[in-house]
Amino acid sequence: MDKIPKHIIAVSANVTNENGEILLVKTQGRSDTWETPGGQVEEGEPLDKAVSREILEETGIVISPIGVTGIYYNATKNLLSVVFKARYVSGKIKIQPEEIKAAQFIKLTEGNIDDYPGRI
Repeated sequence: MDKIPKHIIAVSANVTNENGEILLVKTQGRSDTWETPGGQVEEGEPLDKAVSREILEETGIVISPIGVTGIYYNATKNLLSVVFKARYVSGKIKIQPEEIKAAQFIKLTEGNIDDYPGRI
């Protein structure tokens, strides 16, 4: 009998606002890095709805997914991650403190990108 694989599907998004700034978060579990917000997809949930829900829950920001920028697989964790490009629609940053330590829109440039180590 074949073993049924169990994979986790996660989503995240590169969200930019009208000023060209990117939305980044520091999570409680990885507070030393900045990363794009996102999280785990619920069973039966469409990926675009999942990424919109996760970002709203974590940051208070409403987004509109534009497209997929990459799909990544971590065999060690059985984790499939789908990364979206999205635009800011509305909202002010209000973090979910149980999961998120900090969130902000940041203008990344060649001059400051090294100041934001992380998983972008």
